[in-house]
Amino acid sequence: METVMSSQALANALASCRYRALPPETVQSATWCLVDTLAAVYAAVEEFPIHRLREFWRADGMRPGGPCRLIGTGTRVPGALAALVHSAMAQSLEMDDFHKQSIVHIGSTVVPPALAAAERLGRNGRDLLTAIVVGYEAGIRAGEAVNPAHHRIWHSTGTCGTFGAAAAVGKLLGLAPAAMNNALGTAGTQAAGMNQYMIDGGEMSKPLHAGKAGLNGYLAAMLAAKGFTGATRIFEGDKGFLRATTSAPHPEAITTGLDQRSFPDRITRVTRRLFPVNGHILSPLEGLLTLRETHQIRAAQVQAVEIALYAEAYNFLQPVRPTSPFLARFCLPFCVAVAVLDGEVTPQSFGPRQLKRQDLRQFMSRVRTREDPNLTATFPARWSSEVTVELVDGTRHTACVEIPKGDPSNALSRDDLATKFLKSVESVIGPRAAQRLLDRCLDVRRLDRVGDLWRGLPWGRSRS
Repeated sequence: METVMSSQALANALASCRYRALPPETVQSATWCLVDTLAAVYAAVEEFPIHRLREFWRADGMRPGGPCRLIGTGTRVPGALAALVHSAMAQSLEMDDFHKQSIVHIGSTVVPPALAAAERLGRNGRDLLTAIVVGYEAGIRAGEAVNPAHHRIWHSTGTCGTFGAAAAVGKLLGLAPAAMNNALGTAGTQAAGMNQYMIDGGEMSKPLHAGKAGLNGYLAAMLAAKGFTGATRIFEGDKGFLRATTSAPHPEAITTGLDQRSFPDRITRVTRRLFPVNGHILSPLEGLLTLRETHQIRAAQVQAVEIALYAEAYNFLQPVRPTSPFLARFCLPFCVAVAVLDGEVTPQSFGPRQLKRQDLRQFMSRVRTREDPNLTATFPARWSSEVTVELVDGTRHTACVEIPKGDPSNALSRDDLATKFLKSVESVIGPRAAQRLLDRCLDVRRLDRVGDLWRGLPWGRSRS
């Protein structure tokens, strides 16, 4: 592989980033990333895999104590454990953000370890926002360098997200360029996560991948601060990340634009989800719900639903069967059935009782999917779809969704994001506390200590 980029060059740029140089839109995007990720974290407080993660350290004989608190319990824990659990929570319900070109759910792997490090180190809100921006930049660039080929086997959030976590925590630690590169090297050697979980019923691995990315990146940066060395050419090396994990690398993604005034800007290009489903399903659901409302379509009228997808979505979603609430979020026919029958898709759409509904199961047989080469040609820049509903009287209605709501060029509104946050957080700490936390997050740049986000607020009702 020709060496056309430099891990050290990226580390230099990340280490040199300063809050005062960030454009207002970048700071605003980082603030919304904080809000959106915390919404995903709070929504997952009672998820079964999260209970198990919160319990494992006790079973290992570790006692409560540390600078950070676990959301949902308030238990004091070390920063590394907070990064692990909160990153896993953020991935659990398919509510976290993602970046299209890199195919990385970046917020779940960057925001929780950044919060843990900021709380442990006593950093202020401006430090936190800068760390989030830097983390998004590193993780997304890593994803752009290996995808889309990487994603055929590897879970990009677990692999590339590890770099984002390391960069964010390294920034909060004030790592010099050489130490930041060591952190990236140690992060890369820990990067892992296979998509086999989608096929063999190992769905709990998906949030674990994000949790380990948050933990491993946190560990990499903390070790680098102590002089721990890592591979200095983790991206471009003959035995490095790109060589190991992709058949079609894009090494220029690591360094292109590092010297431009717009750097760092990847955080302004993330998609935030309107529905709690896999990102490939957002566009079809939007088209379907639009048709349902526009033409007053009801399930009894529907003969068939045909959905055209780009190849990546078609191949990724095709094997999925709704054998669990988690996998139901990846099952396009199930999501379509929910949308047509219920007229909405919410976190409650995927509970155990929903999986037993016979009307949903029966409607799924009316859903057909196919790959459209024209849509494939525009991926990953666009995650588009075409939805056609055929009625029993022979009428056909079609909707093409090129840019679904939540895409950076069709962003969720402030009200959309606030509503998403409040619905998630209210269920854990109540409406008044949820509003106070939202107000503090929106004004986080003025906080002297990140830990004050939760000052005087309850942590939740969970006992685990």
